[in-house]
Amino acid sequence: MNKKAVIKEVIEDLIQLRQKQYDELIETLIEKGYSDDLAHTNSAWKEILEIKTKDEKEIWNEFVSDFDIPLIKLNNLLSENEKISEVIEIEKKMAMIHCKQYLTVREFEQKYNVSKTSQQNFRGRINDKLPYHQKNEGGKIIYNVKEVDQWFENGHR
Repeated sequence: MNKKAVIKEVIEDLIQLRQKQYDELIETLIEKGYSDDLAHTNSAWKEILEIKTKDEKEIWNEFVSDFDIPLIKLNNLLSENEKISEVIEIEKKMAMIHCKQYLTVREFEQKYNVSKTSQQNFRGRINDKLPYHQKNEGGKIIYNVKEVDQWFENGHR
């Protein structure tokens, strides 16, 4: 087996693992939706309702996996005509997130690998708060990429 065939085989294995990770995410979201414990928590319940209103295609388009970067690196080892189109699409989605000037909470999580809960904790600090913008209390949170990058460069986290 030549190197390119091995690379393609590894890519296919990673794509399968990525799909499995996505399926587990969907199962977890479904389980959360039916959990009595979470139904009593306003923020968790609100999040579940938001998830239920999204269709699966939208969730898939926002899905970022630990396998994405290795997939892209492996795919880039192949010649242009041998690259796997599914991985090219993953790379395009990641590039879109990385060029934006402003990010939503979900995009921030994807770009910086910082969970929603950690973001909330960083925003709520007394000192060295994570910089964010919010028009109305309880409204949508937006991050300015330049401000966030500066915050990370200053050793915050």
